[in-house]
Amino acid sequence: FTYVNKFGGRWSYDPANPYANDAKAQSYTPALNEPWKWGQDTVKGVNIGGWLVTEPFIVPALYQKYSGMTYDNGSFRIIDEWKLVEQMKADGSIGELETHYDTFITEEDFAQIAGAGLNWVRLPIPFWAIETVGNEPYLQGVQWKYVLKAIGWARKYGLRINLDLHTHPGSQNGWNHSGLSGGALGVNWLNGVMGIANAQRSLDYIRIITEFISQPEYAPVVPFFGIVNEPRIMQGNHVLDPQAVQNFYYEAYNVIRNVTGIGEGKGPMISFHDGFLDFTTWNTFMTGADRIALDTHPYFAFDGPNVAPLAEFLPRPCSRWAANINTTQNTFGVITAGEWSVAVNDCGLFVTGVGAPVAYGGGDCTQWTNYETWDQATKDSLKTFALATMDALQNWFFWTWKIGPSAVDNMVRAPFWSYKLGLEQGWLPTDPREAIGACVAVGQAPVPFAGTMQPWQTGGVGAGTMAPAVTETFTWPPTSLNSNFPVGQYLPTYTPTGTHTTLAVPSVTAGVNPGDGWFNDQDQVPMFVPVQGCTYPDAY
Repeated sequence: FTYVNKFGGRWSYDPANPYANDAKAQSYTPALNEPWKWGQDTVKGVNIGGWLVTEPFIVPALYQKYSGMTYDNGSFRIIDEWKLVEQMKADGSIGELETHYDTFITEEDFAQIAGAGLNWVRLPIPFWAIETVGNEPYLQGVQWKYVLKAIGWARKYGLRINLDLHTHPGSQNGWNHSGLSGGALGVNWLNGVMGIANAQRSLDYIRIITEFISQPEYAPVVPFFGIVNEPRIMQGNHVLDPQAVQNFYYEAYNVIRNVTGIGEGKGPMISFHDGFLDFTTWNTFMTGADRIALDTHPYFAFDGPNVAPLAEFLPRPCSRWAANINTTQNTFGVITAGEWSVAVNDCGLFVTGVGAPVAYGGGDCTQWTNYETWDQATKDSLKTFALATMDALQNWFFWTWKIGPSAVDNMVRAPFWSYKLGLEQGWLPTDPREAIGACVAVGQAPVPFAGTMQPWQTGGVGAGTMAPAVTETFTWPPTSLNSNFPVGQYLPTYTPTGTHTTLAVPSVTAGVNPGDGWFNDQDQVPMFVPVQGCTYPDAY
């Protein structure tokens, strides 16, 4: 393919010096060997969803193959990756999953992302890229090879990676993108009998990933680590207990900084998802901690019927989010919108799940799934909505880069969610800098961020100096998970007596040191494993 970049970007690759890090995504983005300045440089990013963690609406053809398999009540059987892999192993087609890894995302996608004016990617990965335990059917370890490819491609085109641990043992939210659907009753991470043991496994995986990405060969490309995707706390209807999740975040922070040390340049920025709670819950969370960020996923798509005309949605990103984003930047520090889209309703093939109903109240979704029928006015309105969202959120990652076609007609049938398609069809900007001033353009007063973070928020003076009044509020393991499991000490736990796993490094030119997968040789704490002689329930 031919690399086209109209933004002054440059690619760079030298097999004899593969860690030079001198590629630059655009003229307005620091090269990988230059510092990223939070509060001044802005994230214009996109997710690589559906690649290493499959989702039915992103790669529908993988799931449509089994659309004829239903339960007696008519509901579909193959609705998440757990059941998909089980069936693929049973019918001998498991090789199709690695074919998907090989073909769904390639180097050309990373080149096109940089060429679209975007400077970061958020890369969701599963815990089973490291290991599986017990009855977990997932394809173990294969995904890591592609994580290494992604790091290499990002390095070549000057893109930074927000590495997102998208799934956790037991499922942190019960949604299909955690690997296993089960609704609120399917959440067995910090919840249920195995809730603490599963969280102990998560801490191990977070530590193993941190050891890898903190190596000097990889740290410039992966300076940001999202440790839990969408833990299902939820505003006003808690599934996970907020305090239990905050306890986990504090423990994970300590695990990570024990590996990296404290201060700018020592390991990644640590990103905590907000659990869909109001920002006010987090604005003073862990004040004084070293380089932590808040991750929020603002969507209108799942607000309900959403039958209002498109024109009514245009100012909403600015009126609903902009002021809160700025308040959080001034108090908590770095905040990124790790996911958003131009979806104004939940129409789209499998967007709500395989065979699941939609909440859209306008009747037939065809007008929203058949993008080839959209007129210019519709595309213009969606673009205005996108620009307003970019302006309001400031540091953002669109969900997602591409949507695979339906097996029925070979067309994308969840078009709201594909950045690539939006670029091609004209409802997303060819230059994301067009978003500057978009809130004013839709009649909303700007609330500009001054651009200056407090030193401790970015690893400077005071970083890592949390007051005792802050730290004494956290307990690990938690004494309670929720009202159903009030005494956490009585639940099964693992013991730290196992040999830790080290992630593989890529093959490089002879004489080049790719690292050994483990940054801190002083960190030899054993992994959590079952207590010898004990019998445990399954993780799920």
